[in-house]
Amino acid sequence: MSGLRSLLSQFTDVETIECQDVDSAIAHLERARRKAVALPLALIFLDDNALECTRREAASELELLLESKDIAAAVRDRLYSAPLPVNVRVALEFASGAPTPFLKQLLDDTICLQPSIVRVREAWDRSCFAIGHSVASEGARLSLCDLGYWRRLVEAHHDRAQYDLVAWEILHPLQLVTIRTRARLAHTYPLRQVVLRWMAACRPAAIRHAYSAEPMSTDDALDYEQDLLGRRKRSRSHSGADEALARVSSQQRSIVKLWRSHKFREADRILGQLIQQQRKDSTAEQLGKTLSKLGMQAMHLLPMEKCLSLTRLAIEANPHDVTARTQLATQLAAFGFLTEALAVCQGCIVEQPKDVVPRCLEATILKQMGRLRDALEAFQRTASEFPDDPFPLNGAADVLKVMGYYSEALEAYQSVTRTYGSTNVVSRTGEADVLKLMGHLGEALHVYDEAIRDHPGEVVAWSGKADVLMTMDRLPEALVAYQHASSEFTNELGPRSGIAEVLRAMGRLPEALAEYRKAGQAFPGCAMFRSGAAHILKLMGRLHDALAEYEQYLLEFPNDEYLSSGRISCLLLLGSSDAVRGLCPLPADLKLVSSQADWIAIHMLGMLELRSGDYAAALRIFSAGKHYCEWADTRAYFAMALAATYVRQRQWLAARNALNGIDAIKADVLRLHVSCAAEDVASARKLFARLGRSTDVPLANARDTIARRYRLTSGSEAVATDDDVFESEARLLLAA
Repeated sequence: MSGLRSLLSQFTDVETIECQDVDSAIAHLERARRKAVALPLALIFLDDNALECTRREAASELELLLESKDIAAAVRDRLYSAPLPVNVRVALEFASGAPTPFLKQLLDDTICLQPSIVRVREAWDRSCFAIGHSVASEGARLSLCDLGYWRRLVEAHHDRAQYDLVAWEILHPLQLVTIRTRARLAHTYPLRQVVLRWMAACRPAAIRHAYSAEPMSTDDALDYEQDLLGRRKRSRSHSGADEALARVSSQQRSIVKLWRSHKFREADRILGQLIQQQRKDSTAEQLGKTLSKLGMQAMHLLPMEKCLSLTRLAIEANPHDVTARTQLATQLAAFGFLTEALAVCQGCIVEQPKDVVPRCLEATILKQMGRLRDALEAFQRTASEFPDDPFPLNGAADVLKVMGYYSEALEAYQSVTRTYGSTNVVSRTGEADVLKLMGHLGEALHVYDEAIRDHPGEVVAWSGKADVLMTMDRLPEALVAYQHASSEFTNELGPRSGIAEVLRAMGRLPEALAEYRKAGQAFPGCAMFRSGAAHILKLMGRLHDALAEYEQYLLEFPNDEYLSSGRISCLLLLGSSDAVRGLCPLPADLKLVSSQADWIAIHMLGMLELRSGDYAAALRIFSAGKHYCEWADTRAYFAMALAATYVRQRQWLAARNALNGIDAIKADVLRLHVSCAAEDVASARKLFARLGRSTDVPLANARDTIARRYRLTSGSEAVATDDDVFESEARLLLAA
């Protein structure tokens, strides 16, 4: 035997198996062979470029192999170790209609676990990046997969239970020796430190923001180890725990599927059974985690009150769970209850001052409240106290971006990328977004392409690229890009909204409306699709229908700023001045206004004064907004409205100066008007050519009205009046 071991010493996966006879040895070898065959078959099946006959044969063979639980586990060991490539659509469609229940179950589980797979893998990559030793780290990762620990950690991360038990097993000295031996790691490789950082970074009991599964500091990792040791001493695994956990996980998945199918009564029935069962068989902590997870999964699928009630039930079950209370603060902020969200978040900070998540959430809520400088200071302070976590650095960069400090924001994002490498998808996509806002569209597109290459499983990269294509007026390409993202990330909201917005920009308003309606049915708890549909109705001239929808959905989403501003713009266009003044009275001191929603309402009041002919009042409002509003995109609207007011008064030079530094296609419409009125023919024709044949309805209407007024194009169309031009420009500024 010693001679055989010497002969096989070059291999790292040799196992010694005690067999009583030849038959048992052959059986062991046959199982090993079947395991070795199963993974390549799975990869062939998932390959979108595989021939149909090849895929069918692979599926048939794989289905037979997956009947064995140990082979199915071995395939999962590898499939769970990295995100699925985005090009598996054909395989999923094939499995949905094929008589292969074991294969379909494998794919369903893998798809369901993708968020946890992504987070666990990103946490590993970033922990290894902080340590170095990339080649050795890959060997350690493969050993963790072969031993089944990676799969178990992913499943525990998804279920938010038993995570510490799995972590403790991996950290056992004998297991670390086994991992080190299988991977042939040098004694200098800090395996324990890497594993500690990894598990601490993605631990569900202290869930981090979706983009912040970063390596923790050495001190935090050691704190985690001590906490883990304490938990281990206080609890032991007991019989039936794994089966009970699997049953709970299955019920959770069933509930979410029923929500997506709008079978709410059946979902409530199973939820009631689950709560009753866990109250009887599980601890309060486990029940709390179950309800907390369902509360977050309910976002956009259920009405606001249902989502909040699930999270509050989780807190009621386990009042000491800071994670659940942080989640409640996140949901309250998402639904616009910012003051209550901030109070809940600050309570979490008092209890867990070393947890970066509530600290960053506090800064994010301050940003939503319009307290941008306070938010920037909070992110910067958190970054100094948590130097190993890039999330607060990315947060600070985002605040700089919304304030319009693009050069500073770009440098901040690039600094994060230099420190953490291309593994940080937020810094890369943030950099691309700033480049887009600066007008460097080619560079932005290139950075998004790099982000997609490095992070194919991140929807933000795909949607960002589509948005740049839309900004470049490459609308057919943008539509294809959004449709691709929507097909690959079926549960994400952004691509669905993007499809509708491209259709709107193409002038295909009925199709855009249908897309918003369809998305609203799929995500009934999402206000974005409701406001989007009403906005399309407004663009179609169906103002009364649009107003009715805005008012209907404000009953369901009372704090949504888009629904609120949409209703006000409809009332403006309908000439309901008194209703507008009643909804948004002008503050006594505009210097004290902070939130973006309040500034948008003030902009609407200014437009009311402009349309009513009170130019002095309009100038006061728009000048104050341009000077005091800290939101760059809203500030640009004040500048354009100020220019429109000067245009109305025929103060052409003042109008031109008001638009200085505003790089927006709507601003070019006003510049076109100024150039035409000033008889600057060369500039007018250049601007008219730049505006092209845009099919965006309000923009095209304003452009063409100016062209008719100043006879920029030949034809028999009726000549427009100055009032026609002013009205088209007002509608353009109200169409945001």
